[in-house]
Amino acid sequence: MISKENIFESLSDAEEKFAFMEKAGLEIKQQYVDWKKEWEEEEQQMQSDARQYPIYTHLKNDIGYTDELQVCIHKTVDELMKEGEGADKPGLLLGKIQSGKTRAFVGVMALGFDKGIDICVILTKGTKPLAEQTVLRMNGDFYDFVDGRQQDPNKPEVKIYDI
Repeated sequence: MISKENIFESLSDAEEKFAFMEKAGLEIKQQYVDWKKEWEEEEQQMQSDARQYPIYTHLKNDIGYTDELQVCIHKTVDELMKEGEGADKPGLLLGKIQSGKTRAFVGVMALGFDKGIDICVILTKGTKPLAEQTVLRMNGDFYDFVDGRQQDPNKPEVKIYDI
């Protein structure tokens, strides 16, 4: 089955091919016009998301979140925002080794920061190697947002402390 991804690699590719077809006097199929419109709408949505959720969008694109994980992240943050804070309802993350737990909670933190959560505390097992690994991971995942590394003064800032 032919899809827009088989015909166009991106919105700019679609625009180039449309310009070529128009210049050559070729008829542009309605399906191609519809696919170009889909690319434009997806591009607009991505730009809107990047403005509204800059940390989450950056990490989503950099790390690569599946659709399923994105839904999970959004539902989790929505629940946290709805329930409010309190020690009577702590969060808990369970999963097998190398199952994506850290990727998931990094996404939850990023979207939470973008939606107004000011602080996130990560508690990890009391071994020095695991604590160091966690701090390294946070510094790596949030690299572009860590205090002092930003080139853009309008970019959100994340501070990471190892205490």
